[in-house]
Amino acid sequence: TTTGAQWKDSTNWLTDTSYCKWYGITCTETDGDYGKLPLPSVTKIELGANNLVGSAPLSLLWRLPNLSVLKLDRNDIVYDDYVETELGVLGEDFDSEKEISTNVRFVDLSYTV
Repeated sequence: TTTGAQWKDSTNWLTDTSYCKWYGITCTETDGDYGKLPLPSVTKIELGANNLVGSAPLSLLWRLPNLSVLKLDRNDIVYDDYVETELGVLGEDFDSEKEISTNVRFVDLSYTV
């Protein structure tokens, strides 16, 4: 995982504030199960050039059901093997049976380790 202490902007991260108010996170409300209150759902993670250092668990991020944008470019981070083993090279050999978000429309992992 990446540590937040050296991030350029870590506003509200690791606080009691809703994750929808964390810097770089965008949410929308989705219908809750069985008529419950609407639930906030992460739609964008935009943390490019934010001095993230460490590893990023793409295998977990990709399972966010409403994620449409993932921008982690220009950081000093290493990704788990998920990019190559599960997604293939930019979609080649993609296994649609895997439990991933089908809403992802934009991914930027450029200029990382």
